[in-house]
Amino acid sequence: MTPSLARITTGLTGGLVASVIAVSSAWAQDLPNWQPRNICSSDSANGQCLLFEQRAQNNVAASWSVLPQSARATCLARFIPPLEPSWRILGDCIEVEGRRAQQVGVTARKKREDEALAQLSSARAPTNQPRKPEPEEQKQSAAQNASDQKRIADEEASFMARLAEQRRADEEAAANSTRRADIERKRVEVEEASFMALLAAQRRADAARQQKALADKSKAAALKAAEAKNAAAEKAQAATEAKRAEADRRRVANEEASFMALLAAQRRADAEAAKRKAAAKKQAVAAARAKAAQSCQARIRQVQSSGVIQFALNSADIADSTGAALLDKLAEAAGKCEGRLAISVEGHTDSQGSAAGNKRLSQTRAQTVADYLRNKGVPDERVSAIGFGSSKPVASNRTSAGRAKNRRIEFKVK
Repeated sequence: MTPSLARITTGLTGGLVASVIAVSSAWAQDLPNWQPRNICSSDSANGQCLLFEQRAQNNVAASWSVLPQSARATCLARFIPPLEPSWRILGDCIEVEGRRAQQVGVTARKKREDEALAQLSSARAPTNQPRKPEPEEQKQSAAQNASDQKRIADEEASFMARLAEQRRADEEAAANSTRRADIERKRVEVEEASFMALLAAQRRADAARQQKALADKSKAAALKAAEAKNAAAEKAQAATEAKRAEADRRRVANEEASFMALLAAQRRADAEAAKRKAAAKKQAVAAARAKAAQSCQARIRQVQSSGVIQFALNSADIADSTGAALLDKLAEAAGKCEGRLAISVEGHTDSQGSAAGNKRLSQTRAQTVADYLRNKGVPDERVSAIGFGSSKPVASNRTSAGRAKNRRIEFKVK
């Protein structure tokens, strides 16, 4: 092989290998892990943003494997702050860079093919000999030229075959790319339809949640209103009950005060009645006692009027039996007195002698009569003795008859 043909073959082979290497290195740069939901989280039209971002992501994923590394790196390098991730922006960049790389590749391949064809044409052209060769050299040169012509023809046929094969491969690759693009387009359409269905379902779910939220809010508002109404009713009922309780308390207090007033009045009336009853009873008892006392006093006076109790001179001794008999009658009359009457035996003297002596003498004589009555059965607690001496005369002490009247024993019944 001539050096020129070797260079041509090497150039074509290197182009094919470079193409294979370029294709095999397409996966060297991974797709970014951008989530459409995160990209569209702050978008006002969240649903449309999700649709466009998902569609752009599917398109980028479909063409990523056939893109040159330079196009991928160039487009990815643009996403630096403050530029945020976006599948749509990345897709637009890849579309531009892909067309540019495709045009560059087509131009380079056409240039290489043209150069190879030019070199082949130049190799077939006859070369000018500076001198006329010898017959033997001409013979060898002719043989060599024939051999070279045959080899060149074979190499040209082989090159053209490889070129045709390369073109068929390119056409098949283009067809495959078209088929893959169609498949990818259909897949994208299916995914887009699925996404739209999911989006519609999501919207329906969101609408249902919103309706449920509104219903829950309405229910909560109704419940709150009902609770407020119940609270107001309970408050009003509590106020009514409080008023009723206050009215009951006041009524009970008034009734209690009235009852206590009535009770106090009743007690006062009862006390007055009891007092009047006691007074009446006391008056009745006093009247009965006074009557009994008067009756007893009259009986004793009647008996006493029948005689005189005579004492020995300046002594408390009974002078004769007449006085004792009179005392017996007086004891009998006193025993017949009804009720708890008190009989006071009073002793009196005339004015003869000293007042103190008369006082003692009158007391002794009254005590003698009282003791006599007790001995005859008159209860001790009903009989008392007191001497007045000459302090209560009933007649003049200047005459003997008057002094005789002043020396006496009187019975006072109470």
